[in-house]
Amino acid sequence: LGVVLAASAVVAADANGQTSCSVQARTACTVSSLVDELPLLDGNKIPAVAFGTAGKLFRTTNNETYWAVLRALEVGYRMIDTADMYKNQAEVGNAIRDSGIPRADIWVQTKFEPEVLDRKYFYSFEGVQLAFHDNLQRLGLDYVDGYMPHAQPKKLIEVWDALLDLHRQGFIRSLMVSNFNVRHLEALESQGRPLPVANQIEIHPLNY
Repeated sequence: LGVVLAASAVVAADANGQTSCSVQARTACTVSSLVDELPLLDGNKIPAVAFGTAGKLFRTTNNETYWAVLRALEVGYRMIDTADMYKNQAEVGNAIRDSGIPRADIWVQTKFEPEVLDRKYFYSFEGVQLAFHDNLQRLGLDYVDGYMPHAQPKKLIEVWDALLDLHRQGFIRSLMVSNFNVRHLEALESQGRPLPVANQIEIHPLNY
């Protein structure tokens, strides 16, 4: 079961590729294919179903990630999710370039790791931007569509300000978060910062 949380919509795809959608709003939404999109709060649209690259299969040295992502794009996926912790961003980027699909047609999102990256000033404004450009270089891309801390970082406001600056420069299309709790979102709001457009969370029977 794959799940994508975008804005207020939760979309699930089963093993046969069948999708369903429920929105906590007055209007209903339906998802009929991998290319269906959902609106985000910043006006961008995100594919309803993503191809994730977490797990042992994607952390080997035999190009499994490359071939898996390339095949996913061939069959119709248009959203690829990776992370610094997955250690496969280079393969993801290579597959995107070799797919022949225009970059603008693929939503690419990645996450940075406060616990993994060894940065002297990682929690500083400059350190967060250094981490971002490190991720971007490994992907071999000019920008990412979605970027997010993989968990709640220390010095939340300083980290968020660094991401806002990257967003203003055009390196990040949509600012997101992952595994945030309500209190972290409230902290951003209380400090007058724009809120993330999505909170990526893990949902499966073994997690709840």
